[in-house]
Amino acid sequence: MNSLRYIFIAMIFLFAFACKSPKSAASGEGNLLEAEKIAEGGFCGIEEPSNLLITNVADWEALWAKVTANRSPVPPLPPIDFETKSVLACFIGNQNSGGHSVVIQQVAETGNALNVSLLHTKPGAGCFVTDVLTQPYYIAAVNKGKFREASFSIESAAKECK
Repeated sequence: MNSLRYIFIAMIFLFAFACKSPKSAASGEGNLLEAEKIAEGGFCGIEEPSNLLITNVADWEALWAKVTANRSPVPPLPPIDFETKSVLACFIGNQNSGGHSVVIQQVAETGNALNVSLLHTKPGAGCFVTDVLTQPYYIAAVNKGKFREASFSIESAAKECK
């Protein structure tokens, strides 16, 4: 009977110490943040790859003007409360066909920085795509934290088509 008691106590300790706060797979540490999608698409006015952390209204207005530069009518600026939120904007630049997309997979806060993992999906062999230049983008909001900068890493994957 005593041995069952020791096993039970050992199991309680294992469960108690196995629970940890979420960590970033990319960096091995940090608190995971939810990225709330604001906008995404395949066509925008930004033709070069870039990734941005936006922390104020003026920068947000300037970015939105560039994103929507080739659209008519221009969609309204999505409202962001920069007292509580920051914006992550990801652009993979001109692509030579349709079938490309970018999405934020994970955001981890580590001290004064964000580690942002992106996924660029490309059309695979056998995919039928439009023969047009595209500029895929993804814009999301995250809760404001201690971070002052963001680093972005991008992974590529081919979409399977039959």
